[in-house]
Amino acid sequence: MHRFRCCPLGLAALLAAVGSLEGCVAFSGHQLPTYTSEQLIKLSEKPAIEYSLMAYANGRETVAGLPVQQKHIEAVFGQSQMFSSVKAGIGISPYHFFITTKEEFNKSAVFLSSFLSGFTFLVVPGYAHADAIMDVDVKEGDRLLKHYQYRDDYTMWTEILLIFAMPFYWPPTVINATFDNMLMNLLHDVGRDNILQTPASTPSAS
Repeated sequence: MHRFRCCPLGLAALLAAVGSLEGCVAFSGHQLPTYTSEQLIKLSEKPAIEYSLMAYANGRETVAGLPVQQKHIEAVFGQSQMFSSVKAGIGISPYHFFITTKEEFNKSAVFLSSFLSGFTFLVVPGYAHADAIMDVDVKEGDRLLKHYQYRDDYTMWTEILLIFAMPFYWPPTVINATFDNMLMNLLHDVGRDNILQTPASTPSAS
């Protein structure tokens, strides 16, 4: 039986803590555009970059989901083909991405809705909404090149009949896809702003 242990952010962990979640689905708010790797501006000379990551849920730092988010950062950055290497750490590469993720939600409302849903054995739907925020400072040494911020959101529902939709809207998958799309928007904007190197070419608009 699946739980939200693999999910990187605090809302899903809270839902898992307050009751059984069979019949739980999530939907992204799709507040940001979607880009493919072909739409990213490739650099004439691919720089090596480093990154550091901090995560917060309702203002409190959390480390439980950092390994999952790190894997997604390295996968998305690597597949972009914009960089010669992508590593966690500080001090070797000239360029550094300081990434901070935040998840904000009404904890009391989520707990109450989840409790009522669990008390009625998921006959009464449970509801939760969270805002996802990613702040990124791109630096060359100690010099700030640019600050970026991206916002999106996602909504979760729990109800007994939703068990049939879970394979298509499994919450960890939706939340991770939202995070990946934020990263793609970051890479698109870094290439567009030409803050690292002179781009080799600009893809045609689609």
